[in-house]
Amino acid sequence: MTDTTGTAAGKIVVGVDGSEPSVRALRWAVRQAGMTGDSLEAVIAWEYPAVGWASMVAAIPAEFDPQALAAEVLDDILEQTLGAEAAASVERIVMIGSAAQALMDRSAGASLV
Repeated sequence: MTDTTGTAAGKIVVGVDGSEPSVRALRWAVRQAGMTGDSLEAVIAWEYPAVGWASMVAAIPAEFDPQALAAEVLDDILEQTLGAEAAASVERIVMIGSAAQALMDRSAGASLV
């Protein structure tokens, strides 16, 4: 048997994109983190479209910042789902690339994904 007394809490990583399944996963992860004492990391990923992006470059405003937009979307999802107080305790991670790769990258050392 393993003695877990004094074991440091880990982290739970959850992918969030605003879809109903991701919101349900976020709610579940919050409850799980509350039971285990793990920290919670919410991850959102974005990427440029692979097809036709070059033809759209001229139409994109210079101030367009997809990283900031993704961060804003993540903030909104967390606050709408959890409320401002609970959302404040969630670490926010915004990554460029595929959602699957972002979750794999962030899962290192996680107790739960």
